[in-house]
Amino acid sequence: MIVSHTHFLEQDLNQAYKEQECLQALVKSVTNHIKQGEFELAKHRSQDMLLSLHELSQLAYKKKQYDRAGNLLNRMEAMGIHVEVVRGLINGK
Repeated sequence: MIVSHTHFLEQDLNQAYKEQECLQALVKSVTNHIKQGEFELAKHRSQDMLLSLHELSQLAYKKKQYDRAGNLLNRMEAMGIHVEVVRGLINGK
């Protein structure tokens, strides 16, 4: 798996990389437990996989929201709306 700026914010790349590494290890662990008939252990590692997937999903969602906000600001600027004015309205100034 490759962690990239496409899916995660720059500041989240290290965490995303660690989660992906963990996820890969858990997939191997689940596979090995199943081969050995250790289904309860496989179940627990599968739950850990879901936690890692959830964390990766949250990090990717954060990037998506950041990109949407940036696109909105760009469209507003293209329409002649000054970002500082919008920030002032939001902050009540």
